[in-house]
Amino acid sequence: MQTRSEKNNQTQARARFGPLTLLLAAVIGVIAAIAIPSMIASRRAAYEGTAKAKLAQAAGQERMFRSTLKKNRYATLSELQATTSGGAPLVSAADVSASGWTFSEVDSSITATTFGLKAVPDDSNPADRSYVIFEDHELRRCARTGPWTHACDRVEQ
Repeated sequence: MQTRSEKNNQTQARARFGPLTLLLAAVIGVIAAIAIPSMIASRRAAYEGTAKAKLAQAAGQERMFRSTLKKNRYATLSELQATTSGGAPLVSAADVSASGWTFSEVDSSITATTFGLKAVPDDSNPADRSYVIFEDHELRRCARTGPWTHACDRVEQ
């Protein structure tokens, strides 16, 4: 029969972590420390890519509004959403939204011969740049808060 002190020793031995368990926990911690920031950066890059693609798509719809629909002018985003072609709006709300990004017109840019659309990171997005596209259909990278002009750096699409 075991004494009380022998039972306590066995219980304490089972409760302690062995060196292998500690090593495994350390390896998992190191892998998590490396992988998590990379996964977050990949997700942000995907959202940014989506914002750029949707901005380019909206610019294509501007061309359709002006030329194919024979409006002879460019439209605001709300006009693009209200105009239908083939039974569907030229631009839906989903077409001008991406997680962490806000889409809008560049101030005073919508005329008969010009347009400017921009995608700006919202407050939850740490991106340090925004994107703009004009009637020349060249996607450009600007500072987060603008100015949104033709002088911004061109981006490969």
